[in-house]
Amino acid sequence: MSAQNRASRQKSERSKTVIVHYLNYVHKQLILQKFRRKRTLQIKGQDFFLFADYSAEVSHCTALFQHIYNIFSSFSLTLLSSTSQCQKVRG
Repeated sequence: MSAQNRASRQKSERSKTVIVHYLNYVHKQLILQKFRRKRTLQIKGQDFFLFADYSAEVSHCTALFQHIYNIFSSFSLTLLSSTSQCQKVRG
């Protein structure tokens, strides 16, 4: 794309989607954890939002355990759940 074409394009107000595939799970977790703490990310004046891509089943299980997680987190405890436990709850 030439410089003239780039200069004549109008900026879009619509957000853009970027999909990132991390080769290292630990790096992915660190990036998401730091973003959750900060809650805002700006690069060159542009706001960025990060979302972990979960399957529908994982999202459903997370929703089922959210109330219990909130109770445990109020006591500074961590609730560990596996998909097998989620399947037991779902029946």
